[in-house]
This record gives sequence, structure tokens and C-alpha cells, in this order.
Amino acid sequence: MRELPGALTERQRSGQEPLPTFLPLSGRLEAALAPAVERLSVPTRRLLLLAALEPGAGLATLLPAARGRASADDLEPARRTGLVHADPVGIRIAFRPPVVRSAIVQLCAPADRRWAHRGLAERAEAASDRAWHLAAAAQGPDEAVATALEQTFLADFRRGRAAIAVTALVRAAELSPRAADRARRLIEAAYLASSTGPLERVTHLLADARMAADARSASDARSGSVFAAATAVYLLNADGDVDGAYRLLSRAIEDADAAQTASR
Repeated sequence: MRELPGALTERQRSGQEPLPTFLPLSGRLEAALAPAVERLSVPTRRLLLLAALEPGAGLATLLPAARGRASADDLEPARRTGLVHADPVGIRIAFRPPVVRSAIVQLCAPADRRWAHRGLAERAEAASDRAWHLAAAAQGPDEAVATALEQTFLADFRRGRAAIAVTALVRAAELSPRAADRARRLIEAAYLASSTGPLERVTHLLADARMAADARSASDARSGSVFAAATAVYLLNADGDVDGAYRLLSRAIEDADAAQTASR
């Protein structure tokens, strides 16, 4: 377990960026765990992948998500090897040790991971869970999924879970087909990140928002100057004038949109 911090980036270790959902394994840990995982049958690995992506779920959720490509019997080989612990009827499945969960995800193919997320999205009861799984399954920009994530972030923020809201907005920005929407969502993420810290992350989100706006309006000098001013306002204040930056950045996007509309 002492090797896990070495697999993180410097910014993640210092707290400037959030930890990934699945901790990346070092080469030694992957080499130690891979043989046990790779000896399992394909259906068993599919079932474990679904369980890894939906922590705490039981067979009642996982089997429908498998869509006929795994059965309850496929859990037994993993249980015998000690990779998972499950009650006799599979109501709850847990990985032992927990790092096995990361290994299951890291060792699978990207296409298999997307398949699992799509299946879990189809079975999700909560809109927020469905949005997260669809976002993980997306291969490119998708405004419908980005909008669903943005709506999820509003619910999370109202429940006091600002850190989750920031993560949702950043992913929504990545999925945004329009650069203006991408910039707006990054600005909102930066604004919320100012309440969760560290402030260095706010700076990076504002910089990403400016790059997104520049990509859609490279010839708009006024928009670019406002973005630069907003970043400067934030950087020059010891406490971080995020409110001022948020207002300036939002106005820049609105001005750029208006200018683009007028030019059509």
C-alpha cells in the first residue's frame, strides 16, 4: 500500500487536484495482482468490473446490467480466490483488499469499461448515477450527457457536496461540443472550487476556461482581454477574488456570444 502515493501526480499528492476514483496501480502492484485477475473467465471478469464500477451493489443490480453476458455462478471463482467477499445470496460484494477494485478496472479494456458503464446507466434508479455512468461511457462530446451532469451538480451543490459538483462540472465541460458551453462550465467549476480549495485548482480552471473561450473566439480581442483581466484579478489578490473573476469571465462569454450572433 505504501506504493500507491507514488502512482499519483504531484498535484494530486499535494491536494491541488482531487484523487481519481480509482487509484492508479504502480507497476509492482499491477504485476502482483494481474495473474489472479487474468486467470478468471471472461464472464467473471465482466461481473467483477460491474461490481467495481458500482461499489456496494449486489447481484440484483449487477446481473441485469450484464445483459446476459454473466451469471450468478460466475461470482464463485472470484470468491474462491479471495478477490471478493460476498454473502451467500450476493446481496453485497466487496473487494479484498480494496486495491483489487482498482486492479479490476485498470486491467480491463476501455471498450469493456464503456460497456459496463452503459449497462449500469440503464439500471440506475437515481438520475445522478445514470448521468455519471453515461459520462464515463461517452467517447466524445455529448451535450445531452453534459447537461445531465450539470443538473446533477446543482443537486450536489444544494446538498453541500461542492467537491462532487466541481468534478461533475469539469466532466460536463469535457463533454461540451460548444466551446462557449465548455468555458461557462469551467468558470462555474472554478467558482465552486474556491469554496473547497485549494486555490491553485481555481487558477487552473480559470486558465482552462480562458483557453476554451479563446478557441471559439480567437479574433475577439475584447473577450480575450476580459479573460486576462479576470485571471489577473484572481491572481493579484492574496485571498483570491473569485467573485470578481467569475463576473468578468461570465461577461466575457456573454459578450463573445453576442458578437458571434451579430456577425451571422
